[in-house]
Amino acid sequence: MISESELMEMGYKLGLIERLGELICAESNLVLREAFEILVDYSESEYKYAEYMRHINIPPRILKVLDTVSDNEVAESGLIVLGNICTSSISARNELLQTNLVPYILRAWSKDLTIDSLRTLCWLASSLCRGIPSPPLQQVQEIIFGFNSLLVCDEDVMLSIVMALYELTKDDYQVVNKILKLIKLKDLLDAAGNIDSTEIRRYCMAFLGNICAGGNSSVEHVLDCGGLEKFSETLAHVPVSYTHLRAHETSLHLVCRLLLEKKKKKKK
Repeated sequence: MISESELMEMGYKLGLIERLGELICAESNLVLREAFEILVDYSESEYKYAEYMRHINIPPRILKVLDTVSDNEVAESGLIVLGNICTSSISARNELLQTNLVPYILRAWSKDLTIDSLRTLCWLASSLCRGIPSPPLQQVQEIIFGFNSLLVCDEDVMLSIVMALYELTKDDYQVVNKILKLIKLKDLLDAAGNIDSTEIRRYCMAFLGNICAGGNSSVEHVLDCGGLEKFSETLAHVPVSYTHLRAHETSLHLVCRLLLEKKKKKKK
């Protein structure tokens, strides 16, 4: 049961969020900085505050000012608020996909960004691709194609990318062939292989497993991109743990399918 003091604190925060929402249209970077910092704090602390921000239409207000903000740190804080709202619920994610957020992300990717801004944008783009059920592919296909230009040797950026690809393919194998037409798989595997990250390797393994479940043509594509060699390197670096059992099960199926397919090739 919620105590009276907790109710008072909640009422205070909700009232402050509403007031801050009104200040977002301000032209002062200082005002926006302070408003966004508080909204980041509240949206990270509990989902109910992120949901309330969505309820009072804060996302469209943030998007309206992002193109005019000259301070990169202020813009980054605004994007973090949007990301927290996006991850608060599937309905919040779906609503954001209906706004001009995706075009904004694509425009921002074409600019000369700091690594922190790039990481934030990739995390936000990845959040738009994730969740159950997955979003319709047509709503995020430009994001997936845009990932090709971001295959840099940065752990946070690559993790955001492989998490999005894994999530999009794990429950709907029918989208695999469509995604393979959008993403440059060989470049992705090369970039991921250059980063010493167990978590990235796990997600790559699971993503490759999802691809192979899409059929023989998908397996062929993985082989052509050097997936078998990359997978062998990956397996040697990934420790077995109960938490990641599903990923390892996926990997074993992947190994079997790749080896069988390679054996058939040799016989021919």
